[in-house]
Parts: sequence; C-alpha cells; structure tokens
Amino acid sequence: MGAAGQEREDAVETGPTGGPCGPEHPNFALMQQSYSAFKYYSRFLFKVVSKLVNRGYQPHLEDFLLRINFNNYYQDS
Repeated sequence: MGAAGQEREDAVETGPTGGPCGPEHPNFALMQQSYSAFKYYSRFLFKVVSKLVNRGYQPHLEDFLLRINFNNYYQDS
C-alpha cells in the first residue's frame, strides 16, 4: 500500500452537512433521555386530562386540553 491506502484509513466519515457523523456533545444521551421522558409524560397528561374532560370534570380543563393538543398532535398519534 502506498500513501493512497493510508489516506483511506485516516478518512473521517462525514454527515450530510459535511461535519462529523454522529452526535458530538457529551450530554447527548441525557438530552435524548429528557426528550423521551417529556414525550411520555406529556402523552400521559393528555390522556388524564382527556378523561377528566369527557366526564365533565372542571370545565376549564377543556380549554387546557385544547392548548396542549393544539394541532391534534396527541390525538393523531
């Protein structure tokens, strides 16, 4: 192998924007965990408030439900 073979070994894989492929930040896993927890608890909140609204409990919760499900995000998924 010559210099060309060594260049291939030293080449760094790049992503679509030309930067390094994969996450760089050391707290990326923590950010993913936070996102997953937020997603889980926001769906849980939507389910609980939906059940309360369907039973007619506290009329102001219907407005709250409209705000947290503005684009039918939770209802569609």
